[in-house]
Amino acid sequence: MSKKYIIPLMLVIFTSGLVSLMAQDDFTKEDATKLFEKSQGLFKEKKYEEAITGYKKIYEHFPKTKMGANVAYNIACGYGLLNKNSDALEWLEKAIDSGFTTSALIRQDEDLANVRKEAKFAKLLEKIESPMAEDGFDIEGGGKASDFEVDDIYGKTHKLSDYKGKVFIIQHMHPGCDICNKLILDTMELREKYGKENLKAILFSFDGTFNDDSDRVKKRDLIKNLVENRKPTIAGQYIPKMDYDAYFVWSYKTYVPQLGSLRFKEEPILTCIIDKDGNFVYRKTQRAASKEKMDKYLSKMLTPVQGK
Repeated sequence: MSKKYIIPLMLVIFTSGLVSLMAQDDFTKEDATKLFEKSQGLFKEKKYEEAITGYKKIYEHFPKTKMGANVAYNIACGYGLLNKNSDALEWLEKAIDSGFTTSALIRQDEDLANVRKEAKFAKLLEKIESPMAEDGFDIEGGGKASDFEVDDIYGKTHKLSDYKGKVFIIQHMHPGCDICNKLILDTMELREKYGKENLKAILFSFDGTFNDDSDRVKKRDLIKNLVENRKPTIAGQYIPKMDYDAYFVWSYKTYVPQLGSLRFKEEPILTCIIDKDGNFVYRKTQRAASKEKMDKYLSKMLTPVQGK
C-alpha cells in the first residue's frame, strides 16, 4: 500500500476507542488527530470500510481545510481499493476542491489504479494541472544555447558539449512543489517514450537562500537525499521518482548571472529543449511546460521506442 497522507499535527497517546471518538459532539482537532491515527491503523490492516468511516467523521468537522483535503484523498484511495470507482471519484473531487493539489501522487498512487480508467479521473486531474501550465511565456527557437561547465552533486564536471548529438532537456526547479513535481513526472514519462539514451535530461535546483560554499554543501546533500531516498523536506510533501542524467545545485547570486540564454528576465527558464546541434527548440518560463507541448517538439526530432 502506498503511503497515505499524514496530517501534520502533534501526535497524542490514544486512550479512547474508535466508537467513542465517533460519538463525540464537541469534536476538536486533538480528537481528529486521535481518530485519524486509528483510521490509519485500520487502513493498513486493509479494513477500508472502517477506516473510511473514521476519515468521514474528520471531514465532516473540517471540510475545505488541509486536514479535510488529506482525509478526503485517503477516502478516495480506500474506495479505489474497494473497487467503488464512483465513490472514489466523488471523494477525489472533494479532496481537490478542498485544496489537494499533489497531482504527481494522484497520477502514481497504486490505490487509485482502478480509478484511472474512468473518464472523470482525467477531468479531475485537469482541474489541478491546467492552471499550472497557464501564464509564463513560450519561446520557440532562439539560436545556440549558452555554454556551461559546472560540477554536479557528486562532483562530476559537465559541459554543454557533453550532450552534443543528443536531444536533451534542461530544467530549473526545486523538487517538491506541485508544479515541479508535475514537470518531473511528465519528463520521466517522455524519457520512457523516446528512450533514455535518445532523450537526455538534466536538472538544476536553484535556491536564493544560500550564497557561500557551506550553504551550498547543505543544499547539495538535501538534493542527494531527494534523488537517492525520495525523502521530503516538508511533512506530507510528495517527491516523485526522479531519473535525470545529472543534478546540479546553483545559487541565484553566484550562478544566475552566468546563465545567459538559459535565463529570462533575471530568472532561470524552467524548461529548455535543445536539439542535437545545441540549438534551442523550445523554452518555457515561469510555469511548467505541459507534457503535450514538450512532446510536440520532441516528436519532430525523435521516434518513440518500440512498444511506446
